[in-house]
Amino acid sequence: MAKNKSVLISVPEDGRYFNVKYAKSGMMTAMALKKAFETYSNNIKVTQSCQEKSNCISEAKKHHYDYIAYPEILQWADAATFWSGIPDVVEIRLTILKAERSREINSVIIRGKSNFFTLGGNPQDLLPAPINNYIASLYE
Repeated sequence: MAKNKSVLISVPEDGRYFNVKYAKSGMMTAMALKKAFETYSNNIKVTQSCQEKSNCISEAKKHHYDYIAYPEILQWADAATFWSGIPDVVEIRLTILKAERSREINSVIIRGKSNFFTLGGNPQDLLPAPINNYIASLYE
């Protein structure tokens, strides 16, 4: 990816674990992506208006964005790790597209899992490090 190019980030649907829906987990995911991209671009938009890739491509072309970051939450579990012994887990599929050609550049599954000695913490705390590392690899 080229530095200083614009990025449109889609807000994914909130994560679920069985019948538990984690409110705002989609926005937390998009904001973690935004923070990672801010190192490489000053023109970033987070949007809730494109839940489907085709809608994101249309929006990106209409507003002349160069890239699209399209995350999907595959797993999001906040397990009260300290007393339950069950780790928090987050798993996100992230697809990066070149908007102009509607072409996928890269896709990855980002996983995070807390350890058993976590005091407090939430699944979103597992996102920054692997997201930052992945985004950095796209600009090398």
